[in-house]
Amino acid sequence: MSIDVIDALRKTELFRDLDEPLLRALAERAIERRLARSEILFMIGDSATGLYVVVSGAVRAYRTGNDGREQIIHTQGPVATAILNLKKTNLDLIKQLVQEGQRKKQFKKEIDISLMMTTLFGTVNHLYTTKHYYKELNNLQSLSDEQFEKQLRKKLGVYLKSLFKAILTYED
Repeated sequence: MSIDVIDALRKTELFRDLDEPLLRALAERAIERRLARSEILFMIGDSATGLYVVVSGAVRAYRTGNDGREQIIHTQGPVATAILNLKKTNLDLIKQLVQEGQRKKQFKKEIDISLMMTTLFGTVNHLYTTKHYYKELNNLQSLSDEQFEKQLRKKLGVYLKSLFKAILTYED
């Protein structure tokens, strides 16, 4: 039995509060598995054969959409942690700006900043990942990619400013 396995189990949210005998029992049943980069651990529909604890590296959960593109469901690892930390930093900065506006009585008191950030990033992400649909639905196929990007940025900027003004201020 490896003390590293017990250490790895203890570092997980699921097992951190287990007492030593239970951790040892789990560790005795643990099987170390190393995967090559991009190797698939399991696929949808596979029978469950165990529980996986990622000790190092990263795991990416995805599904393939109807259009054949990968849709990431969850990512775990150092890059995902760095992205989460960046999102936390951005959230803290936006909170400071909103709180300053609230102190000056320019912004409403009850603002869900986390949801506001989700709205911002979700809107931008969705628009840019499906811009070919936007282009067709709005009869903009005749525009060059450069013209389209310029128009899209301008329209998106105006739209988001209007949306966040409505969310933040007392105006209707």
